[in-house]
Amino acid sequence: AEDWDVTVRGAAKLAATLDEQFDDALLFRLIATIDPAAPTISDVEELRWLGPKPELAAVAARFDAGALVARAEALAAART
Repeated sequence: AEDWDVTVRGAAKLAATLDEQFDDALLFRLIATIDPAAPTISDVEELRWLGPKPELAAVAARFDAGALVARAEALAAART
C-alpha cells in the first residue's frame, strides 16, 4: 500500500485483502479475459437445445432431482 502512487481510502486494508485473496483475484481475471483461441461456433444452429443428454439422469440423481429428467424430456418432446 505504501508503494501506490494514488491516494486510496483504506489502502492498507485493501492491500491486505488483495494479498489474502490474490489467488481468487487471478482466477477472476482469467475468467473475465476473452480467449481468442477458444473454440467458437460456425452457425447459430449449433446452440439449439435438442433435448437432455444421457448424462442428465446421473446428475439429477446426484442432486436428488429425478423429476428434472422427465420435465426435460417432456419439454424436448413438445418442441419437436
